[in-house]
Amino acid sequence: MIIKDMGAIMVEAVHDVFETLIFIMPEELPPEETEESRLAGELISSIHIQGDLNGIVSMSCSRKVAATLTRNMLGIEDDQPAEGDIADCAGEIVNIVTGNIKSKALEKNISFTLSIPTVVYGQEVVLCFPEEVRGVRVPFLVEGDEIVFSFFYKGGGADLLEE
Repeated sequence: MIIKDMGAIMVEAVHDVFETLIFIMPEELPPEETEESRLAGELISSIHIQGDLNGIVSMSCSRKVAATLTRNMLGIEDDQPAEGDIADCAGEIVNIVTGNIKSKALEKNISFTLSIPTVVYGQEVVLCFPEEVRGVRVPFLVEGDEIVFSFFYKGGGADLLEE
């Protein structure tokens, strides 16, 4: 694996957040190493990290999945939550997942700061990185629909985690 244990760390972080805040246990699919320099989905929530590791942690999914997560997280019954609630919940989910990843990194004496979450949504949203990146992509299934958590980095200390 490009980054030692990052796929397993991400799976654990996502499961912890989903179990305690969203009350759904997503089914993880195998983590994948990636050098693809873009994210795609109807909703993309991301946080930049800077320090011993520099990169981005993201969540991408369909509006349907985002609405399901929001309903569960807020305990609401509406068929379609407000777009502001969806954006807030998506930002909070990626923020807490990234915080859990940071806790695991600190156990390895790796420190970084987090930005505030950024959430972009629309039809066929694509975010491209200006440079080549490497990373780990971890797909999950939530009620049969895919949601993907990714960690991308470029230089800046990623060698601290390599095998």
